[in-house]
Amino acid sequence: MLKTRTSTRLAAVQAIFQLNATDDTAIKVVNDFCSFRYTNSKKSENINKIDFKFFKDIVYGAHSKQENIKIILSDGLSKDWRIERLDPTLKALLILGIYELSFNKDIPVSVVIDEYVSIASFFFDKEEIGFANGLLDNIAKKIRLVEEND
Repeated sequence: MLKTRTSTRLAAVQAIFQLNATDDTAIKVVNDFCSFRYTNSKKSENINKIDFKFFKDIVYGAHSKQENIKIILSDGLSKDWRIERLDPTLKALLILGIYELSFNKDIPVSVVIDEYVSIASFFFDKEEIGFANGLLDNIAKKIRLVEEND
């Protein structure tokens, strides 16, 4: 069984993926996840629990800041890579990781990166996991450098 925050981030990756793949609104996707896909009921001990407040915060936050996040993501990619080439699940994962690095400053960088790299291992092989780790690490260094210089 996953830790609550890890389960919450995993659900958020799925929600951002759904938002990027459909015309659904963020409110609809969040409500669907909270009402139907995940439960915190005692009836299901084998279902990973999620923190609905944190889930809503990161999904709504990442979705509302997605254009800015995509600029940061594009800048983090090599000039030969375009954001459109990224696997949709990897893109959703990176969007959330960048959101947390940029806007959840109370969560240490190492925790954010470790969590999203761990989630990447559910979907991807070593190469993509390393790609996500390196990209999030480089972006984190740039974000923190900018903060330190402000």
